[in-house]
Amino acid sequence: MQRKRDKRIYLSNYKMSNYIIDSTVLRFDLDEKNTTIKSEMTIRKNPDAKKTQNELMLNGIQLNLDSIKINEKELNSSDYTVTSSTLTIKDAPKSFKLTIKNHLNPKKNKSLEGLYITKSKFCTLCEPDGFSKITYFIDRPDVQSTYKTTIVAKESQYPILISNGSLAAKGKLKNGKHWVTWSDPIKKPSYLFAIVAGDFDCFEDTYETNKGRKIALKIYVDKGKKEKCAIAMNTLKKAMRWDENTYGRECDLNEYKLIGVRDFDPAADENTGMNIFGESYLLSMPDSTPEHNLKFSESVVAHEYFHHWSGNRVTIRDWFQICVKEGLTTFREQSFMEDTFSRSYRIDTVDQMKNIQFKEDEYPARPDSFIKYENFQENAVSSIYSKGAEIFRMLKNVLGKETFQQGMKHYFDTHRGDAVTIEDYLKSLEEVSGRDLSQFIYWFTQAGTPTLELIDEYDPKKKTYTLKAKQTSPSDFPENKPLPIPIKMCLLDEKGKEIQSEKVLILSDTENEFTFKNVRRRPIPSLMREFSAPVKLSYQQKDEDDSILMKYDDDPYNRFQASRRYLTNTLVGLIEEYKNTKKVTVHPEIIDVFRHLLNDKKADCRLISKMLLLPDELELSEITGTTTDDINAIRYARECLVETLAEELRPLFLKVYHDCHQKSLEIRDPLHREDLTFRNLKKTCLLYLASLEEPDVYKMVLRDFDHSLHTQMTDSIDNLFILINSSCKSREEKYNLFYQKWEKEPETLSDILSYLAATFICNSKQYHASSGQGYAFVSNMVMKLDTLSTTHALAVLRVMLNETDNMSKQQLNIFHQQLVELSKNEISSDLQKAISIQLNSLAEEEEKKELPKTHTKKIPDKKPMITPTLQWHGIDLQNKTNRQIHNLLKKQGLFSKKTEVESSGESCEKSKDEYRTYVKKLLISL
Repeated sequence: MQRKRDKRIYLSNYKMSNYIIDSTVLRFDLDEKNTTIKSEMTIRKNPDAKKTQNELMLNGIQLNLDSIKINEKELNSSDYTVTSSTLTIKDAPKSFKLTIKNHLNPKKNKSLEGLYITKSKFCTLCEPDGFSKITYFIDRPDVQSTYKTTIVAKESQYPILISNGSLAAKGKLKNGKHWVTWSDPIKKPSYLFAIVAGDFDCFEDTYETNKGRKIALKIYVDKGKKEKCAIAMNTLKKAMRWDENTYGRECDLNEYKLIGVRDFDPAADENTGMNIFGESYLLSMPDSTPEHNLKFSESVVAHEYFHHWSGNRVTIRDWFQICVKEGLTTFREQSFMEDTFSRSYRIDTVDQMKNIQFKEDEYPARPDSFIKYENFQENAVSSIYSKGAEIFRMLKNVLGKETFQQGMKHYFDTHRGDAVTIEDYLKSLEEVSGRDLSQFIYWFTQAGTPTLELIDEYDPKKKTYTLKAKQTSPSDFPENKPLPIPIKMCLLDEKGKEIQSEKVLILSDTENEFTFKNVRRRPIPSLMREFSAPVKLSYQQKDEDDSILMKYDDDPYNRFQASRRYLTNTLVGLIEEYKNTKKVTVHPEIIDVFRHLLNDKKADCRLISKMLLLPDELELSEITGTTTDDINAIRYARECLVETLAEELRPLFLKVYHDCHQKSLEIRDPLHREDLTFRNLKKTCLLYLASLEEPDVYKMVLRDFDHSLHTQMTDSIDNLFILINSSCKSREEKYNLFYQKWEKEPETLSDILSYLAATFICNSKQYHASSGQGYAFVSNMVMKLDTLSTTHALAVLRVMLNETDNMSKQQLNIFHQQLVELSKNEISSDLQKAISIQLNSLAEEEEKKELPKTHTKKIPDKKPMITPTLQWHGIDLQNKTNRQIHNLLKKQGLFSKKTEVESSGESCEKSKDEYRTYVKKLLISL
C-alpha cells in the first residue's frame, strides 16, 4: 500500500479566497475533556476573486462537528461535505451568516497547537494553521475578520479569562462558572487569534504615548511571580517608545497584554494585543538571570511588540511572504537593541549569522514552492529571520537612514489592514525614494551566500585609490543572478582621520571598480562597515592597517574585526615561535595598542571589552592545528601574552576596573545600557589581573563575588569564573556557595556549571595541575551536575575524556584514579556506565602496550574495506567509546534524531581532536 504524498504548493498558483469573513463571534465553553465552540461568521462573496463558483471550503483539522446553519437554518448532511481537514458547503449564498458548533478534547491535544492544556491552563497557538484545530474557518492570512470572543469556565479553576482586544463585558453563572467577553474590532487574520484561561497574577503599568494617550499594560504570570516582571515591563515600554520615535508607530490599542505560559512551544507568539511567551522570558531579573539571558529576553519581548505593525496591522498575503513579517521584525528588533543597549550588539548578530545562517543557506527567504509550510519554516528559519533582517538592513544602507525611515512610515500607513507581498514592501520604498529596487527581489528568492572579492590599489603618481569588486555565486547555485551588494566604506589616514567620509558603493553587476581621486597618500580602508551585506568577504587587509583600525575606526563592527585579525596574527606568530624555539617574545606594539584601548574614554566599554579578549584555544586550533604539540603551543603562547599584558599594564587595568566598578554602582537601572557595558569591561580587566595571581587581586574578586551573589547573577558568574580558573584557595568554597544558592533552580544551575567546567578544562595550567586538584575539582562538578542533569554531567565527562590525548603518563594515572574515585560515589546509572566504558577502554590500551613483541602479528596489506559509517555532525561514531558515550547523551535527550546521518560508501573518519573541539563548543554555547 502506497502512502499518499502531500501535494507541492506553488507561489505562482496563489488565488484569492472566494469568500470573505467580515466578522466572527465566538463562544468557548471550556472543559478539559469536552470544550464546545460556537462560531457565528458574517460571510460574503469576495468581489475581487476571479473564481465565481459558490463553493465555500472551510479548514478544520480533526474536529467534531455538532451542527451547521446558514441564516439560522440547519443544513442537511447532503448540503456539505466533511473530511479530516475541511468542511465544504456546496452551494453557498452570496452573503449570509454561518453558525457552526463543534467540540474537542484539549487534554488529548499534545501537538501544542490549536487549543490545549498546559500546567492547568488553557492556551492556544494558532500560527500558522492552529485556528483550524479549534473551529472551522477560512484559515489563511489574507482572510481577515473582526472578533468578539466570549469565554466561559469554572471560576475556581480559571479565574482569569483572556482574549484579543478590550474587555467588553463579564458576569457570573449559577453553576460556579463565570464568563468574559472580549471585543477586537480591527480586522486580523485567524493566526493572530488567542485565548488563555487560568490562575494568574497580574503586573500592571501604564504607557503614555508621545501624543499623551494612555495605554494600560498588563503582564500575566503564575501566582507569586509577578515581582519578577519588572524587566519585561521596562522592555515593553522602551520598545513602544522606540517605535514611536523611530518609525512614528504609536500603539493603537487601549490595552496591551503579555502572558507567560510554561510549555509554550515557540519562544513567543505575536497574537494581536496579547503576546504569549514561554514564561521564563517574562521573569528575567538581574539577581537570578545571566546577562546573556537578560538581553535575549529583552530582544524577544521587543520582537513580539514590533510585530504589532510589521506582521499584525500590516500582515502577509500568504506564507511564502513570511520574510516580510519575520525578517523585517528581526531587523527592527536588532536595531532597537543597538540603539538602546550598544552598537556593539551588531557584532553578536553578525557572528550568529556567520556561524549558523551561512552554513544553512540552502533555502531562499521566499521559495517558489514547498510541500508543507511547517517544514519550510523549520528548514529555512535562519534564512527567514537572520538573512531576512540583513536584506532589510541593506535597503536601509542603500537608501540612507532618513529616506528609509520615511519609506517605512509610508509602507505602514498605506498598507495598514492589508495582506501584503515582498513586492508591495519594495514598491513602498520606491515610491518614497524614487529608486529602482527591483533587483533586490533576488536577495529574497535566491539561496546561497555570495562571495565578495575586494582588491584595492593606490597609485601615488595619480593620487588615486581604486577598489575592484567582484561577486561570485556559490557553486551549489550556479544559476543565481547578480545581486545588488552595498559596500559601506570610508578611507582613513595613519592617525585615524577621514580622507574619504563614509559612503555606500553599490555592486549591481558581477564586477565593477570604483576610483577615488585626489587621495594624497595611501589610505587605510575601512570596508564593509557595519557588515553592510550578508556576503563572504575575500579581502587581504594589511597587518599594519589593522592596528590603526583597531585604535581609530569609529565603526564598532569593523573595529572589532580589526582587533580579531590583529590579535590572531600576533598569537599565530607567537605559537610558531614557541614551536621553533620553545620561547615567545611579546613585542611592544601590542602593549601600545592595548594601552590605547584602555585609555579610550569615548568608546563603548562593551566594545573595548570584546576587543581586549584574546582569540580562544578553539579558534586558534582551527588555524594552527589540533595535535598535542599544537595545543601545548597555543596554551603557552596565550598564557605568556596574557601575563605580559597584565604585568606591563597593571596600573591601567586597575584604574579602568575601579572606574567601571564605581560607575556601575552609581546606576540603579539594572538594564541600563552603560551599567552592562561597565560590568563587561570590569570583568575583562579582572581576567587579566587575575593571571598575576596576586593576593590583592583575589581580594577584589572575592569581594565582588560576595557582593553580587544575592544581587547580580552575571557578576557572580563572572567572578566565580575568574576564581575557578585561578589558584585562589577560596575557589571551592565560593563554588559551593554558588551551588547552594542556585541548587533549587536545576536548569539554570546545570547550564552555568557546564559552562564553568568546560572553560576550566581549557585552562591547562589549573586543570592539569601536578597535584591532581584540577581533575578532582571537575570530578566534583560532574558529580553535582549529575544530581541536576545527567545530560550535562555526561557532556562534561566527554570533554574530560577527550583531554586525555594531551596528558602525560603520570597525568593519565592521576586522572584514571580520579575516575575510579568518582565511580565510587552515588551517581546515576548512565554516568556510572559512561565511566566504566572509559575505564575499560584505558585498561585495554594498557594491555595492548604491555603485550610482548612475539605476540604481534603482521597483517598483510589489504585494500581498505568500505563500510557504512555512522556520523554525527561529521564525527566518527564507528569509534566504540565515542559511540557509547554519544548514545548515552542521546538517551538523555541532548541530540535529536535529525542530527544523525547514516551514509554508506567512502569512510569519513574524523580525528579525536575535532570531536573534542566540537563538544567543547557545544558546552560553551550552553
